Amino acid sequence: YAFSGCSALLNITLPESLDYVGNFAFYNSAITGELNLSNLSFLGTGAYADCNNISKVTIPDGFDAIPDRLFDGCTSLSEVVLPSDETTTNSKISSIGEAAFRKTAITTFEVPFNTVSIKKEAFSLCPNLTSISVYNNLTGTFKNSYVVDEESQVGSWVKSEGTYQGLVKIEEKVFCDST
Repeated sequence: YAFSGCSALLNITLPESLDYVGNFAFYNSAITGELNLSNLSFLGTGAYADCNNISKVTIPDGFDAIPDRLFDGCTSLSEVVLPSDETTTNSKISSIGEAAFRKTAITTFEVPFNTVSIKKEAFSLCPNLTSISVYNNLTGTFKNSYVVDEESQVGSWVKSEGTYQGLVKIEEKVFCDST
């Protein structure tokens, strides 16, 4: 909550050495324009939620997930730029967090190549959203197996270790009240 609610905070220049922005750090501040987060290695839940004047954001390279409520309520956010690797098998983003882009002005979104899940309400209440692109690249398997320990003769269900690539799960209300 470092700059949370700072209604006079229009611009901020983050030092290149900064790599961590915590939970709700800029929540409901008045930051305007484009936001380049390319130097960061961590963004907390709701870090920029309700920042109504952000129009464009560049997501950092190497993130494994887009955090919950990251840009929730950023009503002027119309463009999200993902790292170029996110359209290849080198994609790192495996999930899009709950309400991550809820109540934004985005018109299109390309789900990263290796994204496995989109959590609930991720794109709900986005009145300008007209296109979501998803790769048709599902590979890998998970399966449940009943395994009996030879020594004790006790059985248990075990989920196999596997790797998914491609969208497997879209939770409830992901696109609720979006056009």
